[in-house]
Amino acid sequence: TFLLLTSNHLSRTHSNQTTMSTSNNIIADARAFVDDFNERYVQKHEAFENQFWGTKMALKQGDFSTELLNQTKKDLEDLLSGQEILLKAKSLRKDIEMMKDSNDDNGDITKILDVIIRTCQCNEFPTLEAMAVREKNKRDRGKFTKGQKWNESRIR
Repeated sequence: TFLLLTSNHLSRTHSNQTTMSTSNNIIADARAFVDDFNERYVQKHEAFENQFWGTKMALKQGDFSTELLNQTKKDLEDLLSGQEILLKAKSLRKDIEMMKDSNDDNGDITKILDVIIRTCQCNEFPTLEAMAVREKNKRDRGKFTKGQKWNESRIR
């Protein structure tokens, strides 16, 4: 009887450790995904903001142009509308939700994944045609605003 209880205990302990290990891996994967997403977002957002203000304020120092502004905006929008990011965030969110022993420590990562999912859904383009219209509008807007600087367009 003693060996049977020990064997059952070891079996349960191993099962619990496997479940905990899997849970820890899911959480680690989710955190790595969020960290990677945040790094990419910060990089693309900063590049866009620098181009935006450098172009609009007609800064002389630095490489600023309407073309670079449009490209950095496209890069940022492509990140936020990327299907692979949306699918990965949804998958990780589902995996966390399905964990049996989900504890309160996972609440923050779940909230962050929810924000990424909502953000990507808001920037999602349902068809290639819709994406093409967005690109054409950006090119047209760039043509109209090229050379127009914010500090030159103020009412005097």
